[in-house]
Amino acid sequence: MKITLINPPYSLQERYGEKIPKDLQYTLPPLGLMYIAASLEKYNHEVSIIDVPAYNYTIQEIIEKIKQQNPEIIGITALTPTINNTLKLSKEIKQNFPNTLIVLGGAHPSGFPQKILEENEFIDIIVIGEGELTFPELCDKIEKKRSLSLVKGIAYTYKNKIIINPKREYIKNLDEIPFPARHLVP
Repeated sequence: MKITLINPPYSLQERYGEKIPKDLQYTLPPLGLMYIAASLEKYNHEVSIIDVPAYNYTIQEIIEKIKQQNPEIIGITALTPTINNTLKLSKEIKQNFPNTLIVLGGAHPSGFPQKILEENEFIDIIVIGEGELTFPELCDKIEKKRSLSLVKGIAYTYKNKIIINPKREYIKNLDEIPFPARHLVP
């Protein structure tokens, strides 16, 4: 299955205001997405990462990259400071690729899955909490056309009703998680 993971737009100006300190003119790699990518690759999914802050991509450039990659699922991470950009991007993606599933994850969607699904019909699924085990299982169920009710740690809309599945337990043995997929970012 082809999956694209996106680190959403979040400019240096949004982070630091107009006067950006010279020693802060860099971005950090999206480590959380790289761990999820590695977990997906472990199950033979074809994964790519679009690191928007690293390249300062416009929404149109992101849409163009998605066209080239042609994924079946797009996963986007969101923290509270990036949620508005994430939702704006998600809406644009859904308008351009209506048959592509949009999955949100990260701290903000994990804290407010009900509210996000109620207010944003273009979001298909939310991964709640740690995604390293949940996202690969979710992709497996989607690929095999099985019920999402079996996946712990997700929220989604089914027949106009928001479903929040039971929480997934925290990962007990972190050594079971593959190293981050650093090869997917420069």
